[in-house]
Amino acid sequence: MAYYSTEDERAFVMQIQKMLSSLAIWTDDPALSVVRDGIYGEATRAAVEHFQSERELPVTGNTDFNTWQMLEEEYSYNKEIFSSAQGIHPFPAAPDFAVREGDSSQLALIIQLILNELQFFYASYGYIPPGGRYGSATAEAVRAFQTANGLKVTGEVDRMTWNRMAEQYDMTVRSNQ
Repeated sequence: MAYYSTEDERAFVMQIQKMLSSLAIWTDDPALSVVRDGIYGEATRAAVEHFQSERELPVTGNTDFNTWQMLEEEYSYNKEIFSSAQGIHPFPAAPDFAVREGDSSQLALIIQLILNELQFFYASYGYIPPGGRYGSATAEAVRAFQTANGLKVTGEVDRMTWNRMAEQYDMTVRSNQ
């Protein structure tokens, strides 16, 4: 018994077409590519048949329960693989929060790692041994970073300094890919 065929509701057919078309791109299999028009026509049927054949399912052209399950599983898996990585947001939300000399934390360690990544663009400071203790070398590097970026020079990482560091770090990482 088919769960989805030519008589089914447009929204469900469009979901099938969306999953097939996305898999066509992600798996580089143009035979799965279909127009998302909500019509379970010959092109959709052929794409479903191809999907079923490639996965050793009974080739019916209808999206039965087993076909739907496998299609949905592959779609969900590939969506995670090919989507953008989630960002992290370790800086606290409090507007007046700052990391300063003498602090020891994971956030101080992250700041040191970011500064070390950016040091190649700033000749005014050198490598900071990471350890999570915000010492004088970290404060000095932060002051050099703030000066070079037209920020208030405090040696502390406040929200404005953090945002500028994170922005430059993200640009650096993207350019190295």
